[in-house]
Amino acid sequence: MPSKNFQKPNPIVHHHLVLKPHHKKIIIGGSSLVFIFMVTIGIFTYMMYIKQEVNYKSLDKKITDLKKETQTSVNSLSDQIIQSKTDIQNLSSNLGTINEGLDLLKASVGSDFS
Repeated sequence: MPSKNFQKPNPIVHHHLVLKPHHKKIIIGGSSLVFIFMVTIGIFTYMMYIKQEVNYKSLDKKITDLKKETQTSVNSLSDQIIQSKTDIQNLSSNLGTINEGLDLLKASVGSDFS
């Protein structure tokens, strides 16, 4: 015989949230908008990354071209400076020769008219 203090266990009750059809549509629509927004942001982010890479490569090519052009200009100027230095040295030696010739001419003229 069961004792009087024995209690029946409480039955497990599952409470389900029942949504009305228009609530389901709102939730699905909102989730869809969030998903579309995330995909759109991902696409725009990737496009910005691609544009940045293209700009970087273009800028790098321009810098490389400018370096080559600058090096060519520096080499040309160096050659011109070296040529100018050689010309000045030649003129200096020619000037020394002319001065010696003038000194000889002065000496010969001075002895004739003195």
